[in-house]
Amino acid sequence: MNLQSNTAGVNDFNRTWSFELHNWETPNGADPCPRETNGIVRNLDDTDPDLIGFPYLGDGSDSGTCDDAHAFVDAPDQNYSWVDNGIVYRVEITGFYDALNNLKQTFWAEEDADTNGTVQFSITEVGPANVSIGDRIWIDSNNNGVQDANETGGVPSVRVDLYYDNNDTVADTVYSDINGIYEFPKVKTIDEGSGQSITYYIKFTLPIASGLTEFSPQNNPGDPLAFGDDSDVDAAGVTDTFTVDDNTTDIDAGVRCGSIGNLVWIDKNQNGLQEPGEPGIEGVQINLYNPNDLNRTVYSSLLGLYGFMPLPSGDYVVEFVLPSGYHFSPYRVGGGTNEDTDSDVNVTDGKTRVITIDLNSSSSSHVDYYDAGIYQELNITKTVNTVTAVNGQEVTYTITVTNNTERNATDVNVTDLLPAGVIYQDHNASSGKL
Repeated sequence: MNLQSNTAGVNDFNRTWSFELHNWETPNGADPCPRETNGIVRNLDDTDPDLIGFPYLGDGSDSGTCDDAHAFVDAPDQNYSWVDNGIVYRVEITGFYDALNNLKQTFWAEEDADTNGTVQFSITEVGPANVSIGDRIWIDSNNNGVQDANETGGVPSVRVDLYYDNNDTVADTVYSDINGIYEFPKVKTIDEGSGQSITYYIKFTLPIASGLTEFSPQNNPGDPLAFGDDSDVDAAGVTDTFTVDDNTTDIDAGVRCGSIGNLVWIDKNQNGLQEPGEPGIEGVQINLYNPNDLNRTVYSSLLGLYGFMPLPSGDYVVEFVLPSGYHFSPYRVGGGTNEDTDSDVNVTDGKTRVITIDLNSSSSSHVDYYDAGIYQELNITKTVNTVTAVNGQEVTYTITVTNNTERNATDVNVTDLLPAGVIYQDHNASSGKL
């Protein structure tokens, strides 16, 4: 059967459906034609069996007792669909009418008769034939399974597979971009053969290079389309099944992670505790080990802050590299009772004790109190007023001494040899004795 438009001779939709015509008056469901059956093509008015019309199961000929009465059956849900200009339409059979326009449940095709009839359809626009599916894989810093406003970090290079649910085969594969965004740009909504919505599910696979291994808690199990800001995957990175009839941009995956960090500061009084007036220091190199292999390196910020994130569960050691001329403050003053303000660095090697990140523990997911106090008792610099001097020219040296502690520096002796050919004349001191 071809669905035609109202314009005579124009087949706008180019869509064909087939129906089976079965014997209607067989007592007790017996088959009066127990021969091997095959399809025979008939017109609705039964005038020319060679024209395209309704196939039925008969005896392979155009005559016989099997041809006298047939009913329209075996039309699954009586719903069909076609795609026209990117739009899916659903067609439902609503009635069978004879030549007198009487509604019938069956169509009669009597021997040597010319029985005319019509089939009535309802046509409904379902939606687009192809839609977009996507969103992002994000760093769930508080591990609550919800994208919070401050969780802007995405996970790049995540493999995302779209599966057909009915046979578990891959329909398409994409990878997340640098911001964790992914998209399947052209996903079919309807199986044109059956007219039914296609059911999918998505699997996310974290890249090994990221070091991330765990997904956030699935926020709304059973409905990956329920909310736009939740994590829709289980522990294996797989969503529940879903169908789509419009663009869908809220199927997400949150990634659980931990962090280590805090501060490198100038410990002016060298007591091993962070106190008011003691600033952070910029540019200190900080290495992360897991626990023996170098994992990554960062440098302290303008305010002395640092951080390693995202981190999976595991054991870590943080190493601080002393700037030239500096010393580490005393280690863990108070034996752990001043965890937020003490210096956590061993003075001999600049390393912390082993730090355990456990994503199953709220207190061990984000460890933000591993600090390093450093100090420089005296800082001495020397500048000269000229780079090149001629014979007899006076050269001026300026020596600056800075006490970085809160204590007086006493009994400090500094020796600086003059370059060859330079003769000492005199000196003066703006502060202290020289």
